[in-house]
Amino acid sequence: MSQTQEVTEYKCDRNGWPTGEWDSEPDRLDFEYAGFSCLLLRGPVGSWCGYVGVPESHSAFGKDYNSVDVEVHGGLTYANTCNGHICHVPGPGMPEKVWWLGFDTAHLYDLGPAMIKYQTSKFHTDDVYRTMNYTRQQTERLAEQLASQ
Repeated sequence: MSQTQEVTEYKCDRNGWPTGEWDSEPDRLDFEYAGFSCLLLRGPVGSWCGYVGVPESHSAFGKDYNSVDVEVHGGLTYANTCNGHICHVPGPGMPEKVWWLGFDTAHLYDLGPAMIKYQTSKFHTDDVYRTMNYTRQQTERLAEQLASQ
């Protein structure tokens, strides 16, 4: 029997970020939705990523993210087993081995706090910060679509 990988607290380096909506948000949120383990994780530029872990019995298990037919913010951009911070401690009755399918909110016209800090060329004045709540809604939408497959 394999051992469950424990997830350590994850903190994004916020040094130099301006004040904003992100100040009251954590950098990680684990939850269950539609029968799946779900994870929100802040990426390197401060934008959120959302992940849903499908079990081995699911038709999307082991598939490349381009092969999974779902609609989510910016499209799927990730598919892999537990890897680094993209992992979980399964809740009671939840599978240990899952295939994470994920997306990010760091696309054109999305705003990450570090983009302001570094004034990257990607930063536009009309860019939108996608909050933790927005990303959770998108993650739940992804889980619902996967539950129906």
